[in-house]
Amino acid sequence: MLRGIPEVISREIAEHKISSRYKERHFETLKREIDVVCSKVERLEGELSSDKKDWAQYMNTIERDGEMLAELCDILGTDMLQIMDVVKDIKAKAESAKAGRNGKATREMVQDTVESGADWTVLRARMEAMCGDIMGKSTRGN
Repeated sequence: MLRGIPEVISREIAEHKISSRYKERHFETLKREIDVVCSKVERLEGELSSDKKDWAQYMNTIERDGEMLAELCDILGTDMLQIMDVVKDIKAKAESAKAGRNGKATREMVQDTVESGADWTVLRARMEAMCGDIMGKSTRGN
């Protein structure tokens, strides 16, 4: 569409009394600028195409992750907020154990977990089974 503009202008200007030397300069400038615009539009179309593909892939990943989280909640019989709280607690305790209290914090973490009534071996086994089902990997035989 843009590349046809010089021809349209040529037909329109043909009726006017303008020196051919000026007409040629106008058409050269016009054609050059239109080529620049066309190349930019083509580049943007290429980038837009890859951006659309990236966006579609991102949305598919988000949807899949959401489905996996919903399935995890169903398997554990809980909601995502409770899972997040437990994971945050475990991570904080693990990081404090790494900070160097010679394993005492790790023992405390295990003791706290047992005293709170949470059976993490069951949770671990369920999560391994679920991840194996979802990701197609076999689970460990513990």
